[in-house]
Amino acid sequence: MECTRVKLALTCLGLITIVLIQILYISSKLGGNCDQIKEMFLHYHVVVKDDADNKSSEQPSLDPRRRRLPDALIIGVRKGGTRALLDAMALHPQIKAARREVHFFDQNETYSQGIEWYRQQMPFSHPGQLTIEKTPAYFASSITPSRVYQLNKNMKLILILRDPVIRTISDFTQVLYTKLERNKTQPIFENVAFLPNSTKINTDFKP
Repeated sequence: MECTRVKLALTCLGLITIVLIQILYISSKLGGNCDQIKEMFLHYHVVVKDDADNKSSEQPSLDPRRRRLPDALIIGVRKGGTRALLDAMALHPQIKAARREVHFFDQNETYSQGIEWYRQQMPFSHPGQLTIEKTPAYFASSITPSRVYQLNKNMKLILILRDPVIRTISDFTQVLYTKLERNKTQPIFENVAFLPNSTKINTDFKP
């Protein structure tokens, strides 16, 4: 590291010396006329700057990173370990993961924003990297499948399943504590998980 700094310092010193020699040479040719020297320097500076600006505006950005639509979706299920899976997959250098649940396909409000809006919610990625988005609510949404197919019929879908009883209780518990923190009430689990006056499961119940 110290050797690199010394080399850099010597290089800078050499460039400064060259510039000083050129200034002295020009000064001797112009007979020490400082105004002419200043005018030449300003003219050179403007020409070089304008030329650099024109070149930079003509050339496209060399950064290959772009926001790209996802190649795969983690669609659920809630409380099934989707976040842990996303974090684990994101460790791979060829995978870029959207860090929040976008809810693009299951909510009309976000879906109406359009595909370009959806793209802007994705992380930057290099060509060849895969982009993944996670929204567990997609699994229980009846409008999601057709919308996903319309966007990309080759979309990869990733689904984690869990013991349904344990998963439901875990989901209910999380929602319960979230509502308690917001001073909202939550019905008793048995009253919503089963049909009224019955031991049959209420299949429409979703915590």
